[in-house]
Amino acid sequence: MLMVMKEVLAESCDSRSSMESNNSCKQVQQSGHKLEVSNEILQRLRENHVAETFYPSFEDELWTHFKRGTVRYAIDVNVERAEDVLMHKKLQFYALQANEPQPQSQMKKCFNLHMEFLQR
Repeated sequence: MLMVMKEVLAESCDSRSSMESNNSCKQVQQSGHKLEVSNEILQRLRENHVAETFYPSFEDELWTHFKRGTVRYAIDVNVERAEDVLMHKKLQFYALQANEPQPQSQMKKCFNLHMEFLQR
């Protein structure tokens, strides 16, 4: 499904007029990068036999996680540490469930603490 989305994004960029093209194509490229990273993370998690990745909704949930994030997040993600993305996704989920504000700085601090813990 995600590969189909990538093709649709590319076609969308090709079909726009040149005036709209610069901004919209940049957004398409950014979405395309997020999609590539999301696919790579999904593949690595499945290779590591992470059980929840085989749930029917997981692929869409992971893509939603990347869509919500910034392009910088997708660029900074270390795909070799796919479990960190899973932890970040869970932290965001719990923050949303608690109906608490979700300032990016607090999420980043929490994610960084998790990364420091894993490096020990």
